[in-house]
Formats: sequence, structure tokens, C-alpha cells
Amino acid sequence: MSTTLLSLLVLAAMFALGSWKHINIGTLAFPGALLVGICGGLSTEDVISGFPVAIFLVIVGVTYLFAIAQVNGTIDWLLDRGVRLLNGRTRYLPCLLFLIGFGISATGPIAAATVTLMIPIAIRCAYRYGLDPFMTAMVTLCGVQAGYFSPIALYSVTVTRILESQGLTVSALGLFAAHFVLNTVIAAVVFVLLGGFRRRRHSRAGGSETPEEGEVDLGRGLNTEARSDGSGAASSVRDPGGAAVAVTGPAESATLEPVSRREVVYRWATLFGLLTLAVGIIVSDLDPGLLALSIGAVLMLSFAPGKDRDYVNKIAWPTCFMLAGILTYITVMQEIGTFDIISDTLTGIGGPKVGVLLLSLMTGLVSVFASSAGTVATTVPLVTPVLGADPSLSLFGSITTLTSSAYLVDANPLNLFGALLIGNVRAEDQPGMFRKLIVWAVGMVIIAPVVTWAVLVWAP
Repeated sequence: MSTTLLSLLVLAAMFALGSWKHINIGTLAFPGALLVGICGGLSTEDVISGFPVAIFLVIVGVTYLFAIAQVNGTIDWLLDRGVRLLNGRTRYLPCLLFLIGFGISATGPIAAATVTLMIPIAIRCAYRYGLDPFMTAMVTLCGVQAGYFSPIALYSVTVTRILESQGLTVSALGLFAAHFVLNTVIAAVVFVLLGGFRRRRHSRAGGSETPEEGEVDLGRGLNTEARSDGSGAASSVRDPGGAAVAVTGPAESATLEPVSRREVVYRWATLFGLLTLAVGIIVSDLDPGLLALSIGAVLMLSFAPGKDRDYVNKIAWPTCFMLAGILTYITVMQEIGTFDIISDTLTGIGGPKVGVLLLSLMTGLVSVFASSAGTVATTVPLVTPVLGADPSLSLFGSITTLTSSAYLVDANPLNLFGALLIGNVRAEDQPGMFRKLIVWAVGMVIIAPVVTWAVLVWAP
């Protein structure tokens, strides 16, 4: 058996076992990299050299800072402030949730953290104000996805660092803008087609909404005690990286707690820290991981000394492990020439442009069953040989098409995000939500890559 074929079989086995047995792919990727590397004539030092130190630091630093914002109530505080801006115009609530999800996602937390926060809020707001739960959740999810390629976000850092390691450069701000526009268009289409402008079902004289029993008013706090099926218990699923994530049901009660002056100052300082992180990266080109850790350390020492463990425990360690393992394995595959052979096969079918489309379709299909972040890390290196076959191809268009194909399929019943949607709707709505997610996933696997490719790769 050739080393190239062995590397592909090991890669396929990693994804299959990871999805089937709920194993963190990083657990399998490191021994896989050692096996394939030795069979390919690489030394142990060559295998270890592929460990992505910079990306590891980014995930640790940004998720540490986000953990501070989550634990001290900054995120919930921003949510409460945001919903008050509607002033009773609740038909535009999905649009506001889009912006809030975008804002939180753009600060750099892992996708699972943002979606786990936003989807339960979106579903219970939809029920309360007579909105379509699927429409509200998908518009919210589009907002979260629109922030995926913020220059400080995991996806952006992963893609740009992989390309830099191969001698290529793509504008981080350009990718950010492209994915924001793409998700905004999808959200607008979903909002209009699924009844965003229809009359609300629950209303009373004067145009204000009639809250359902047990719900809270807009602006009175969205932190609610979640229950899975009216029993008060919360279920859980595992995200593609192997971490257990709570999947709660529709909220039934709310609690408001008094906030001290010190806590208010802490929240403002945290917000300033998040803004400093963004400015430091965009304007001064500082390392995102080290800057985030530095800001987090200052906040912790100033406001919460002795509580560092609460923040460290919330770092996305499963995601760190997963991406570190996959990128180490990908480096081994590059060294033994696997990607060159795959590229030659794809470009030989219909040329480099068709090769980008085939690669994007394959990416979407794989991502249905696996982590989109892991899929991106696996497939982005394949673009370089395809571009080498046709230098006139747009790197920006090819990368945008490929990466969007990976995450736009995340709302499917096999993924954490789909499980969150199904787990948070009422029991009688769950079969219908399951069917809608299947249709959505099939559409995103086929339609999204073709349309994006036609606009950004074929047309130019």
C-alpha cells in the first residue's frame, strides 16, 4: 500500500470514528500522524514540527477572554441592552438577534459557544412573540456565521495561517467582509420567505406583545432557567470535537439578580478589553492569542484574583486538541505529497475551476458528518496545488467558496447546531424542525457551493 493511500485511509477512519464513537479527532490525529509519518520516511521531529503553536495560542487566549466576558455577565448584559433598542417592534427581533450573534461571534469565541448561547434565546423569543422558530433560529445562526471570519476569530486565523505556511496571502478583512455579505444575504432571504413581515400572532391593543405564561418582557433580562421538556432537566449532546454541550429546552422562568457597582465596572472593563483586542489585531497586527491572554490576565488580576480557575476551565480545550491534532496530521500529508496527488486528480476531471467546485462540494458533504472547523483545516491545503495548475484562479474566491461550503451545512440534525434547534423547540414541533433541517442541509451541500463558486470563481 502506498503512503498516499494510507494517509487518506487513516484520515477517513479518523473522521468516521470521531463521528460514530464521539471521540475527539485530535485523540486519533496525533497517533495517525506518527504512523503515516514513519511510513512516509519522516522523523519524529518532522512530525512534531507540524504542531500549530500560533493557532493553539489563539484558541486558548480568545476563549479565555470570552470566558471572562461570559462568567462576569458582560455577554448577558449586552443582550439585555440590545433587546431594549427594539422598543416593542418585535417583528424585527430576528434582525436584532442576527446583529447580536454577529457581534459576539466576531469577538472570537468558538462557534459552539456562541450558538449554544444564542439558539435557546432565539427559540424562546420566537415562541413568545409569535415568530416562526425555524426562521428566527436560522437568521440568528446566519448572524453567528457572519462573524466567523473576523480577523480575531478561529476560522480566520486557521485559514490565514495555513495559507501563510504555503506561501500564500489572502486579505483577512476581505474574507471577513465576504462571509458577512454572504450570510446577510442568506438571512435576508430566509427572513422574507419565511414570514418575517407577517402579522404577529400574539398582540394586544396598542401593538405590544402579549407574553406567554412564564416569559419575561424584552429588556427585562433574557437569562432564563432552561428546561428540556418541562421537567426541569437539560439534555446534552457532543459537539464534533467531542466536548459535551448542554442542549436545553424552551425556557420557563426568569431570574434577575442585583448587580454591584464593582460588577458594572468589571463589565465595562471587559467590553473595553474586547474592543482593545480587535483594534490591536486589525491596526497594530499584534498576535491575537498573546494579546487576548494579556488582556484577560489584567482583567482577572484587577477584578477577580483567585478566580482564574473558573476562566481556565472554560477554555475550549477540546477544540484546541482537535485542531492541533488535525493540523499536525495535515502537515504530514503535505510532506509526503498526498495533496499534490489529490489536486492532480481533481484538476484532471474538468480543469482547475471545476476542481475548486468539486472540492467545495466534497467539503460540504464531509462537514455534514464532522466538525466544520476540522473540515476547513483539512481541505484548505488542497486549494494550493489547484491554484498552481491555473495561476489566474482567484485565491480569494476559491477560499471563500471552500470555507462557506464547510460551515453553511452546520444546521443539520447530525450536528450540534441542529441538535440545539430540535432540543429547544416544543415537543410537537420537533418532527417538523427535523424535516426542515434535512432540507436545509441538502440545499446547503449543493446550492451554496455552486452559487458561491459561480459568482466568485467561475464568473471572474
